[in-house]
Amino acid sequence: VNLAQEWADPHRPYRAARLAIANVLTPHQIQKHSEQNTTAIHQAIKQLDHFLTEGQLTEQLLLDHMRALLDCCRHANAALRWRLLHGEQSDIPEFFLNKSTKNKQMHLASGIDAISLLLKTSQLEYKLKDMLQKLLDTKSEKWSFCKSQVIERMHELSDYFTGEKALARVRRDDNLMKWFTQLANETESLSENEGHATVMGRKIHILIDALQEVEQFEQVDTNLQMKSFLADTREFLSQMVRITNVQQSVMTILETISDLSYAWAILPNFLHLLHDRIRAEPATTVLLRATFLKLASILDLPLVRISQCDSPDAVSVAEYYSSQLVLFVRKVLDVIPISVFRVLENIVEIQTHKLAQLPVKFETIYLKQYAQLQERYALAKLTNQVSVFTEGVLAMEKTLLGVVRVEPRRILHDGLRKELLRQLAIAMHTTLIFPSLDEHDDSVCIEKKILVQYQHRVLTILDTLAARVGGYRRSVEYVQDYIDMAGLKMWQEETGRLINYVVEQEANKFLRRKIFDEHSSFQSAVIPIPSTIILGPIPSNPNNKTKKKQNHNLTFMGRTLQALSELTSPQRTIYSPNDCAWFCYELSTDDQKKKKTITTTTISKIMWPRNINHR
Repeated sequence: VNLAQEWADPHRPYRAARLAIANVLTPHQIQKHSEQNTTAIHQAIKQLDHFLTEGQLTEQLLLDHMRALLDCCRHANAALRWRLLHGEQSDIPEFFLNKSTKNKQMHLASGIDAISLLLKTSQLEYKLKDMLQKLLDTKSEKWSFCKSQVIERMHELSDYFTGEKALARVRRDDNLMKWFTQLANETESLSENEGHATVMGRKIHILIDALQEVEQFEQVDTNLQMKSFLADTREFLSQMVRITNVQQSVMTILETISDLSYAWAILPNFLHLLHDRIRAEPATTVLLRATFLKLASILDLPLVRISQCDSPDAVSVAEYYSSQLVLFVRKVLDVIPISVFRVLENIVEIQTHKLAQLPVKFETIYLKQYAQLQERYALAKLTNQVSVFTEGVLAMEKTLLGVVRVEPRRILHDGLRKELLRQLAIAMHTTLIFPSLDEHDDSVCIEKKILVQYQHRVLTILDTLAARVGGYRRSVEYVQDYIDMAGLKMWQEETGRLINYVVEQEANKFLRRKIFDEHSSFQSAVIPIPSTIILGPIPSNPNNKTKKKQNHNLTFMGRTLQALSELTSPQRTIYSPNDCAWFCYELSTDDQKKKKTITTTTISKIMWPRNINHR
């Protein structure tokens, strides 16, 4: 709740509170607190970068610096909370933003820093939770191992001072022998199930201090091997203290620190900044899984009271908020398929127009010509960008968000299918716009020049679409191994679904019971066919006057079939089975050999969903 807005209403009895908050809502105070938070964010990011350095965060570091790691997470979450709660444009006083463009730039920069802080804090918390859980699971084993090592070494030291050991040139000392045996017994009496970790720590520290004092004796001080042996024993005891401090309460503290339930309605406002970060730094996708797990804490707040009263609605409420969280995850990951297909457009351009097809055999002298090193280097660079975009998502495992198990890999595949459908729909809807023959529509005899021009323009449009669609198919096949999915299968299924959908919608004008978009068997809620594009208005083309009859066609399929029917009209053409083509009556024999109206191969390239030759 923004108190500055709530208490500003003159009709509400908050006069004293309004005057009190007005004393602190001044440009100077706002600037001061904003700068303090910016400094805190930068310091937190610096600490996070230190701990997240490859190889830096180890199990031993966690045991030695557990308090420092928790403090780092606490300060980072405090700075993040302040920035998220004060980062909305509507919550900032107008006099602060209108003062200068510098304040607006600071506000935008702070939002970018907040996204960076969120990603890195989530990654550190994810690693800490994973390591703490492993330590809790293996705590008994590690404790028993260190304890057995200490007891064994104590008995060895006790036996050493008996003077009966081979090669042990030391005088028998009954006092030291009994003292080490007593220490071994005290160590053996220690139990990891001690009521309080502090009590256990004090007992172990007493043993460590005793081992340090014994080094002052002449028999021990003059024996380097003995001193090394004692140092190793003290290290095992210190390790027991560290293991004792690993309690379930530490995990609870970390869960409380990493709570993000306050940001349920705030994070969608930062979605565009998160998308910009992923586009600018594709390696950010590696941090997304940790961020999604941190977002799962959003489910805790709505379920607190419901769980306390044992309401039967707890499951349904959890399912609702889990589905909302999964929807947000899909929105975040939507940027990856869009970015991948932007790169694919460049790959299509290289493969279609710049990269020549390699012949089966060619002479050695043409090797440099066919190598096309610059083009292949650019192609490899773009392919690497695609693999980097998808690397983080493919590395994610199945994640439980609330009560819904999310498969990030599946979400990525669905996003790629969705974007492929959108690209194909745009390509066909914007390309398949044909010229008009209105003035000669009812005439059998059309001037040869006009007919040839019309045929050329229609075939040019069809060839352009065939090249564009074929480029998409080759690119999807090319990168399928780099994004770990069956690209050709995806292509065949989604292209076939798109063609079947537009045929179904185009047939509605002939049906009494129409099949609308929401009732179509080819439509999907997860991977929707973009009906707003397919059934939308025809894009205007200043060079072509769209035929009036095309306005009655619902989709590009109707426009294409109308153009093909005009090209293959029995009044002007004849079909030749030997050539699998239509020829025009009005052309001479020589022109017919050069000017085929249209061939079945051209139709197959464009309209056949699987892009294979059919019989």
